[in-house]
Amino acid sequence: MKTVIEIGSNLGTDTIILLNKFPDATFYCFEPTRELVGKILWEDFADNKNVHFFPFAIDTENSFKKFNVSSYIFFSI
Repeated sequence: MKTVIEIGSNLGTDTIILLNKFPDATFYCFEPTRELVGKILWEDFADNKNVHFFPFAIDTENSFKKFNVSSYIFFSI
């Protein structure tokens, strides 16, 4: 596999699993919860040039929408 597009990276658990399985792939990871991207994901994967994180959600249209962040970090809607 050459490219992995991960939508909803959350804490990066699946990213780690997929990196172990496809170490040479380029990863494009989307996670709209900016706190996760800034504090956890970018720091954990900063040394890996094949992993790219984007603090955005994926939708069928280009727009801004309200995103509710749960107080429980694993679940947001």
